[in-house]
Amino acid sequence: LVCAHPFLVCAILRALTGLFMLIYLAPPLLAFVAGGTVSWALEQLRSMALHTSTALLASSALASLQVRYQAGLHIDYVRASAFHVARRFHWRGRERPEMVGNEVYVFGVSGVSKDLSVTIARFLRRGRQLGIPFLLEPASFVLKDLYQSPGHFASWQFLEEVRCVVLLPWDLQLTLFPELYALGVPLVLPTDEFVASYAVQVLHSTRKMFWGVNSVFAGRIAGEWQRAFPFEPWMRIGEDGAEDSTSAAVEPRSQLLHWYQASDFERFGHTLRFASIAGLLQASAATPPEALAATSAAMRQEWQQEAQRTVCAYGSAVAGLVESSF
Repeated sequence: LVCAHPFLVCAILRALTGLFMLIYLAPPLLAFVAGGTVSWALEQLRSMALHTSTALLASSALASLQVRYQAGLHIDYVRASAFHVARRFHWRGRERPEMVGNEVYVFGVSGVSKDLSVTIARFLRRGRQLGIPFLLEPASFVLKDLYQSPGHFASWQFLEEVRCVVLLPWDLQLTLFPELYALGVPLVLPTDEFVASYAVQVLHSTRKMFWGVNSVFAGRIAGEWQRAFPFEPWMRIGEDGAEDSTSAAVEPRSQLLHWYQASDFERFGHTLRFASIAGLLQASAATPPEALAATSAAMRQEWQQEAQRTVCAYGSAVAGLVESSF
């Protein structure tokens, strides 16, 4: 039996069945866990780590570190490979740079990144008024949360044809990111400092998104292992006090930057970066097609190497379950 998010369902299933289980841990670990059952859920996790019919794998380095903070467990992690995408789709410009499209797809989440998208649109309009060459037609920008109807989702076929994707993260771990990486479309991401400032603003104004570090999912078993961490994972912006001394009086951007370094955005090796809106426009529209094609090829090579490691990690986990039955 394979079980993933939410962990609460996996914990209940583990208590109800004697089947072998492979459990895939992803943040936030305590999604849908009521405050009064946090300790029970984390104790269940600790029990599972010793259960001979259970194998645990974390979905990322970030997930593994958070489990270590919350429950004192060292859980191996595997990198998401998105085989369902890689086997069916690929970015068209990788083999032939002349096929690199003109559309830049700016991917944000509706209701959160709209203000940033409006700013991008204003910079783009001003740049065109000034006659900046790489912003003029046929260059085209599609801002998802401004120009697409509610509920619209870009198809993989569409994303195969775009010039690149600008991704504005709304969490420290997104299923979408390894999928886009498997597609091989060049990805333009904000720098870590940009994300830290953006995340703090979003959490301060909405208390939503960035669920991997959102304090609504805070919870831990107190232990000596927490001393190894300079900060707790959860951003307590606007709250009266922190959970413990490790997070008291910390600067929120520094706290988020600490955990962001373990995110897929920082650990996947071949992305373009921007530190400002002007930098976003330049990286996405002015990078030569040959450079985009080279980036995509490097992404593909990295994906192939990491996918093999992922397959081996799952194989090892399953082998451990089988051996435990004898």
